[in-house]
Amino acid sequence: MSEQDDGQRVFSHREKITYQQETAEDAASHMVLLFKLPKEADLNDYLRGGKLDAWLLGKIHKRYGSTEEGVRFLCIEFKPVALLQD
Repeated sequence: MSEQDDGQRVFSHREKITYQQETAEDAASHMVLLFKLPKEADLNDYLRGGKLDAWLLGKIHKRYGSTEEGVRFLCIEFKPVALLQD
């Protein structure tokens, strides 16, 4: 899924996980991976059905928790360095 944000495309992926921490309020049942790519990046070879189909190489920029409708999410903002195809 992508959206436009200040000249960049924002991609996100949600996945069900089991993430335990020391306290119950820090545990999460879902993960959201977010990353941005420049709007002018040529993604024609990587987009299939509106989804990005590629390996993403980079590093974690931010990690935080959020709650939406009673569901706890582990949110990871990823800073891409390269996109790779299979």
